[in-house]
Formats: sequence, structure tokens, C-alpha cells
Amino acid sequence: MGFGGFLLGLGGGWYFFRYINASLDIISYILILIGVGIIINALLSKGGRRNPLQGLFGGMIGGLFLALFITQGFAVFESIGEGFGNVGSNYRVQETESLTGAVDLKKLYLEINNHNGGITLETWNQPGYQIDITMRAKGATDRQAQENLDKVQVLFSDNDVAGTQRLSLEFSEPDNNWSNYAITINAKIPEKLALDVDLTTSNGEIVLTDVSGNEILLHTSNGRIALDKVYAETISGSTSNGRISGEVESTITDLSTSNGSIDLTIPATKSGDYTLDTSNGSIDLTLPKSTNIGYDINLSTSVGSVSVDLPNLSYSVNESRRKVASTEGYLGKEIQVKIAAETSVGSIDLN
Repeated sequence: MGFGGFLLGLGGGWYFFRYINASLDIISYILILIGVGIIINALLSKGGRRNPLQGLFGGMIGGLFLALFITQGFAVFESIGEGFGNVGSNYRVQETESLTGAVDLKKLYLEINNHNGGITLETWNQPGYQIDITMRAKGATDRQAQENLDKVQVLFSDNDVAGTQRLSLEFSEPDNNWSNYAITINAKIPEKLALDVDLTTSNGEIVLTDVSGNEILLHTSNGRIALDKVYAETISGSTSNGRISGEVESTITDLSTSNGSIDLTIPATKSGDYTLDTSNGSIDLTLPKSTNIGYDINLSTSVGSVSVDLPNLSYSVNESRRKVASTEGYLGKEIQVKIAAETSVGSIDLN
């Protein structure tokens, strides 16, 4: 009876979790089911006799958990971390600073090197830039926290280099002990620029909204990368313990994470080469099915399944965990999109 319940939970969970991403809400529902199962088991065992239904409920819960882990990987723990990551922080003091200036050139290069905090970048309809910095510091007392915060130096430069306006922002701390600090940055830049971006942080997210450029480089650890309508010639992004999501399009895209999912919409209005990689997380892509678009796909997972819903594909490999295919007449298509996606634990779904 117990093994039957396990198979029932595993099969049902496999079918359900393949089409959703793990979230704190889903995890809470499973915890409720576990609690109900424990209570039912306790009631059924009342009187000292073991009821066959006890094994059924226990097996179902075990099967659900295994299905959740197989389909979502460590993205489960990513969701928990995002939900509780700010609990228990003891930052005592806070200061804010705004950096503003005019953008006089048509080419702009923005470089930000941050520590322990998120970076948000968006465009606006103003002629200049604005970079808002919020710095928080820890300490055993308010006075000690203020002394710690006073150690941090904001290093910012705005220079014209060979016809490109270069904005560079970084921070300095004498002891290089960034565990006492949290720094968040919100930057706004004008629209319609020839833009290059290089953003680096740790223990924080990177969020880009309505950003178009030439080269976009993003790196964080222990944080997500969110890309909302981000278009460029080259997009390169990496994180660990965080998911990557949004709408992107570029000639060359290389995005990778560990212990996180990848969930992207690719408009495919121009040809592009997309390389997507995660270890322990699902990959979900939404793609148009227009007849003028040809796809060349190479998808693989070690634990999970691969599902593709695109028309007129010719498969050279069509297995449950790996699919290699291209649109019939691919080389003659007006728009050619190559996608290489790989995960170790998790499902891959196209459309």
C-alpha cells in the first residue's frame, strides 16, 4: 500500500510540477499536505493497530517530494532563500546618496562594481543619468554601525574617453570586510543610446528594465537576474543560487546559473544564438511559431524530461532527456535562431 501511494504521489507530482516553477506558495501547500498526512496517520494508528492507509498517505507525500526535487532541482531552495533571505538582518544605520549628471554623448559605457546588494538599471525619458545609492551598515551599537558606514568610500567617475561617456561606480572599505554592509543601487539612464553595460555584485539581484544596448555583461552570486525587455548585440549573464527570467533578444546570448531555473521569452525578431545552462533547475522558453523563423535546437537534461512544441522540426535525436532538431528548410529561413540549453536536474520546456 505504501509503495502504491509513493508511485501515485511521484506520478501525479511529476505531471504537475513539470508545468510550474517552485514557489513559496507551492512549498507551503506541500507542507500543509505533510501536516495533514501526519495527523491522519496518527488518527489511523490510534489503538496501536497499523492501518494500511497509513502507508498510502506516507508514500504519497514521499512521492510528491521526490517529484518536486526531480523536476525543479535546487530551485526549491532558491525560492525559500528568496522568501526568507532578509529575515534577521541587523543593519542599524542607513545613508542615501544620488549621483546625477548630463549625458552629452551618444555613446555611454556604464560600469558598476557592487558588494552585498542588488543593482537595478532602467531607462527613462530624461536627458541625464541618476544613480541612487542606499548603504546600510551593521554594528553592535548604533555608534559602531555609523563608524563602520563612515569607512565606506563611494568612488565615482564620469569621463569622456574616445567619444564615449564612461560612468564608473565602485566602493572601497579599508578592511575589505563587506559582511557588515548592504548596498543597493538604482540607476536610470536616457533612452536610445549606444550603450555598453558591465554590472557586478554579490548577494543581490540584478534587474534590467527596458534596456537596449550593444554589449551587456552581468554577474552576481546568490541572487536572481531579471531581464525585462532587454535587447542587445551581446548579452552575457551568470549567477549562482538564483533564477534567470524575463524577455531578451540578442545576436549572441549566454546565460548561466547554478541552483536556479531559467524562464525566458525570446521574441525572435532577428537571428540569434542562445546558450542557456543551469545545474539543478528547470528551463522554460517561450518562442514564436512564425513560418519565417527557423530553429536549430540542442536540449538535454540528466534528470528530468525535454518537451518541445515547435512546428516542422526534423529530429536527429529525439529522446525523453535529449532532443536535437532543426526546422525543415532552416538555412533558407529569414530569421535563424539557435538554442543550446542544458540542465543537470530539471525539465526543459519550449512553449
